Amino acid sequence: MVAPPLRGKALAIAMVGTPLALSIGVPLGAMLGTTLGWRMAFGLMSITTLVLIGWVLWRVPDFAGRPAEQRLSIGSVFRTPGVRPVLITLFTWITGHNILYTYIAPVAALSGVRQRLDLLLLGFGLAALVGIWVTGVLIDRALRPLVLVSLTMFAVVSLAFGLFATTPAMTIAATILWGLSFGGAATQLSTALADSAGEGVDLANAMLTTVWNGAIATGGIVGGVILDHAGQDRSPGPYWCRPFLPWRSQLARAAMPSSPVPVPSNNAPSNKAPVVRAHQEKIAMKAFHIGAQNGISGLVATTRPAPVAGPGEALVAPRLVGLISRDVQLLCGTYGAQQPETRIPMSEGVGEVVAIGAGVTEVAVGDRVVCGHFATWLDGPFRSDVFAHDIGITHDGWLAEGSCSPRQR
Repeated sequence: MVAPPLRGKALAIAMVGTPLALSIGVPLGAMLGTTLGWRMAFGLMSITTLVLIGWVLWRVPDFAGRPAEQRLSIGSVFRTPGVRPVLITLFTWITGHNILYTYIAPVAALSGVRQRLDLLLLGFGLAALVGIWVTGVLIDRALRPLVLVSLTMFAVVSLAFGLFATTPAMTIAATILWGLSFGGAATQLSTALADSAGEGVDLANAMLTTVWNGAIATGGIVGGVILDHAGQDRSPGPYWCRPFLPWRSQLARAAMPSSPVPVPSNNAPSNKAPVVRAHQEKIAMKAFHIGAQNGISGLVATTRPAPVAGPGEALVAPRLVGLISRDVQLLCGTYGAQQPETRIPMSEGVGEVVAIGAGVTEVAVGDRVVCGHFATWLDGPFRSDVFAHDIGITHDGWLAEGSCSPRQR
């Protein structure tokens, strides 16, 4: 439809829809799903698609294809110099982009801006529009520098999320830079492919669409597999939970006070016999609450009454607290339902028994114990009822000076 010298600018205009869809369509779709229900939302999308098909048939001009004797094969176009490097660049770039975009919510949660994720996505979309405008201005005379600068910017964004994921200002700045780098990606790569393919531009564009959609799927699959097998702190989306790891020792030290939960002297047996504290004292202890579940910055240090060991329970003074992937997800608000702000986090730990309730014979005061997050399940076939006492989720966890655990069986 346009002359070759204007091809880059035309593609830039046509590609405006991509950042608009990401910045407006995604939040709008989520809002419709919440207010109208997902069936109604998908129904509206289907109706909109049918309307769009009708508009294309009505308004978009048709162009005759090549005669059979002039058609090029897919293999010959694929072997054209320059086509394969562009497709490889497209696949790796868009795969990395979709890994990161799929997990933008955990990134926002770690930095404490999860509650304004809509504005973060809007900023991304507006920055992408600026990126498209810059691309349209420069693409016909500086295509290669544009691609190299955009890829460099995306690498900087990935590094920023990896090193400064808990800093709100850095998360916002990196998201804006990310939008700038991605806005012109489709236009830049389409133009580069068209320039390389020459007469095979139609088949090359079909390859571009296939590789692009494949990269979208690959980004989601790769991120999901890594998240499932290695935990959120290993996810390459990219590396945003790794900055959380240095907090492990600080969290552990916070739960390992120099003076554990006080125990009356008459509860310290010398022969490790089971001892039941008949009247456990109401004492205060230090603890952390999960707060608003907006990342590490949302943890709230507090003082609250120490728990009392009831029948079948042991009161443990934590000595070391473990950190597993779901603890990070819980703090970020991405694990299950929203928890009470006063929930004490951390699922697993080791410590010393300081009191036991009635009926407890497996441990005695002074014993050192370890407890998994399914507090009522030690071994054997897994039972669905263990979810009823899930430490750190349904019951308070280990990030405190005292934690009550039921006997495991």
